[in-house]
Amino acid sequence: MLREGGTQVIELKDWERTHAAQSLSDDAPRCWAPEEVKMSYFLGILVPTDYAKRIEALRREFAEWALRPQRSQPHISVKGSAGLDDDPEILTTIEEIVGRTPPFSIRLGDPAVFEGEPVLYLSVKSPGCSKLNRALIDTIAARTGAEMHPLEASGWIPHLTIIRLKPDLLPRYPEILSATAASLSPYPTFTVDSLRMYRQEVDEGPWIPFRDFALSGRTEGDESAQSRDQLGP
Repeated sequence: MLREGGTQVIELKDWERTHAAQSLSDDAPRCWAPEEVKMSYFLGILVPTDYAKRIEALRREFAEWALRPQRSQPHISVKGSAGLDDDPEILTTIEEIVGRTPPFSIRLGDPAVFEGEPVLYLSVKSPGCSKLNRALIDTIAARTGAEMHPLEASGWIPHLTIIRLKPDLLPRYPEILSATAASLSPYPTFTVDSLRMYRQEVDEGPWIPFRDFALSGRTEGDESAQSRDQLGP
């Protein structure tokens, strides 16, 4: 479903809500009404379907590496949860930023593990993605007053998470990186034309697609061509 301005509202499937609901403990007390749960959000970019399937296959093959199952579909992280919610003003802010951003290309690269945090990821090379990330962080921080994650404040690293590794696997990192590269190379280059907002409805539950925002800004070439057309021959 599309809303004016290029925002897509994603209708949640029954199984997605059921999956989220199953994350609640059956032993939770039912004699009192639970407190309102504050949902969490993040912004990410989908990878091409065929490549996402390769990532999912690697996750299944090397499930022994995982601290826990991944809770979201393969994506490139662009903006963490700080300052994000479903408030209309926040959604409008995101829509404005993304709407003036032209589509850009992304090239995935070699696997790595974050220093100090056992997350196996693919590197992302894209000036356009970095520019969008900075615009989102700076604008949302200024408009909401929310404290950004330290890594966002100091320099967010766009990445595609493969697996959150068990902490005791440090001695096996060379083996893990080699196996990941063998499974996922050659790395694709693709064009991004939308940004997806995900929502976590239950603590520790799955991240469910919430909204898509279209990248509809003009490139410098488009603007130059439009100017020539307006001026005439």
